[in-house]
Amino acid sequence: MKTRRQIAQMTGRMEAISMLLLPVGFGISIFMGWGWIGLVAVVLVYVLLNMGIYRYMSKAKCERCGHVDIFTHRSGLVTGCLDICPNCHHRLERDRPMKTINRS
Repeated sequence: MKTRRQIAQMTGRMEAISMLLLPVGFGISIFMGWGWIGLVAVVLVYVLLNMGIYRYMSKAKCERCGHVDIFTHRSGLVTGCLDICPNCHHRLERDRPMKTINRS
């Protein structure tokens, strides 16, 4: 069972990978001569990775109002989670397993 803090760490890692994937993938695709198929494959993997990022972010939403943007950001990457929901000002529990918080 993951906590909000662990979800924030996983999200930050996945965002760093996705930020590196696009330019590196484009470069490899052009260098190897894969053409449009390689470029489309890189974009498809990038989109699927971002869908996974937002799936993890939606698991850590505020249990009272459902607000998803409860993470702290630095240089475009998630670095942690907030103590208080910015929407409804509900105190968020960062170290309690998400399975016990969100019953849905």
